[in-house]
Amino acid sequence: MKTIGSTDGPRITGLTSVFGVSDRNALSAHYRQLAATPRLAFAVPGHGAVIDGDVSASLTQVSAG
Repeated sequence: MKTIGSTDGPRITGLTSVFGVSDRNALSAHYRQLAATPRLAFAVPGHGAVIDGDVSASLTQVSAG
């Protein structure tokens, strides 16, 4: 998992960016929109731990890439 960049917190891996995301700007905008959701309590990623605490900050960090 470390080889493909899928450790150390929420992120979009390079592999996913290349093969799974056709419009990186649209995905980043979507994460920023989710981060602006009032009272956002948690996010459930496709793999890894559930994100709780300051979910908005995590999503904003992911959107910045």
